[in-house]
Amino acid sequence: MKIPIILFSLLLTNSVFASILDDWTDDQICGWMDNPSPPEYMVEEAVKRNLDCAPESAKKKAQEDKGLQIMVYDADFSDSDKASLSSNDLKKNRQAEEGIYNVEQVTKIFETTIEPTSDDDPTVSKVIEVIQGDRFIVNIAESHELAGSNIKLLLRDIDAPDTIKSCLKQMEFGTKVKDFVAQKLADATSIKLKNFKKNYKGVLAQVIVDGKDLGEELLARGFASNIYGYWTAYFCSALKANELGNRKYWDEPFNPEKSIFWYERAIILNPVSVRNAKGFFRLSELYLNLEGTNDNIEKSLDFLKQSASLGFMEAEEELGNLLLYGRNYGGINIPINTIEAKKLLKKAHNHGSKRAEQIYCDSLPEDKQKTCKF
Repeated sequence: MKIPIILFSLLLTNSVFASILDDWTDDQICGWMDNPSPPEYMVEEAVKRNLDCAPESAKKKAQEDKGLQIMVYDADFSDSDKASLSSNDLKKNRQAEEGIYNVEQVTKIFETTIEPTSDDDPTVSKVIEVIQGDRFIVNIAESHELAGSNIKLLLRDIDAPDTIKSCLKQMEFGTKVKDFVAQKLADATSIKLKNFKKNYKGVLAQVIVDGKDLGEELLARGFASNIYGYWTAYFCSALKANELGNRKYWDEPFNPEKSIFWYERAIILNPVSVRNAKGFFRLSELYLNLEGTNDNIEKSLDFLKQSASLGFMEAEEELGNLLLYGRNYGGINIPINTIEAKKLLKKAHNHGSKRAEQIYCDSLPEDKQKTCKF
């Protein structure tokens, strides 16, 4: 009888930690990863959230154990939020790519998009509470296996902004979305559920309101996303925004503007964070290879300098090389500055570069190359 008791104890402990960590930010979780021996439950949480700071060995083990496959989907966001980012041309491209609609377009779409339902589909008989845009407390009518009172209902594959326990901007937007959904449900003559399943959170389902998929409408209006954690990345966490930038960077087929959007979003959220160093460097690469005017090249060079100033090794090495030889950078001639070049290359060497010392030494007269060393 001892074994079941021990197993129950372990399960209870894990569930308690999982409940506590729900309120932790990504930055707080990653802070623990700097510990030489972080607690196992912290590592599991970092892996579950797919954070870059999670140990590679733990990620690999999770993939082997569960056959984990990370899927990243495109999400919608409003024009007003996008206005703070990049050039008008990029904004137009992103609007076309991410599927942003204005209210008139949404009306036309949903006038013609009807989701068929049947009498066999469970019916919501009463909406007791709208917690936020994707979560509700409802009663489900009798004569169905889901029938009951005070049932927690969640929109399937939809992530609406949080209304509590988040940063102020997300909660403000979350309240706006919540109010929209509450009014829509209050005005409904029919609320049906499709593609439902039950888990420990409640009932996950497509919610069909008067014949129209509520989740699809929220996506089209920019009120929800099908990337879990999207709104935390957008409104609150530079770390999470950088993670999405990294994922988009390796997407197939490659779309640079999606990656640019998230790296720039991280910078807006936390302009001076050292964790943006890699993002600045990636932005430098992306803008250098982006078709367009000299403005893109100037942005690329500026991002390269900012990355180097934050101590990112690859940026220090590349900028040092440019200054050492006065190379052409996408059509911009970089003047030679050997003093600054040596400083940057030495910093890159100290940060682990295996090439920086050789780059500098090769620039010296032949008789000095043999004794050259940082």
